[in-house]
Amino acid sequence: MGTRPRLLLLDAGAVFGAFEQGAWAPLSTAYRVVVPSTVVRREAEFYILAETQQRHELDMPALVQAGTIDEFTATPADLAAALGRFREPFVGLIDAGEAEALAYLLAHQDEDSRLVTADGPAIEAVCMLGMSDRLLCLEGALRLCGHQRRVPWRHTDVFLKKHMDIGGRKLVTREGLR
Repeated sequence: MGTRPRLLLLDAGAVFGAFEQGAWAPLSTAYRVVVPSTVVRREAEFYILAETQQRHELDMPALVQAGTIDEFTATPADLAAALGRFREPFVGLIDAGEAEALAYLLAHQDEDSRLVTADGPAIEAVCMLGMSDRLLCLEGALRLCGHQRRVPWRHTDVFLKKHMDIGGRKLVTREGLR
């Protein structure tokens, strides 16, 4: 993953992480950014800036209107197709924003995009679908666009690799898959 993808698909955790670290501008300038509708409309409402610990309101719909980000809305059929590949209890670990992200990845398999997430089960799910090459952590995305910033553990290469290994094992053993 040494080359920079053209598109980043961000879940709520990655959106929060980028804003909290003061890294939203370099990220949204360097990449085309797509955010699931659930995150835009319901999940990403505010963040706490790491340096000041102050709460800042987020207006994701305004970013969509301004053309800063693209919003992806999965259809019920898209969501059923994505989540239908997993068994309970694993499917219960995937929240609505990540479910939409999985639907996006499945619907856009030929696209040069990466899912950026800090959610372990979402990382595992992407690997279980055989798409581990479509993952990137926030630390890696920032590094590829020249923004060197120390990030919390859940946004690091180490966290990503840990959950990719778990997801890879689940793919081989079919644990959690239909």
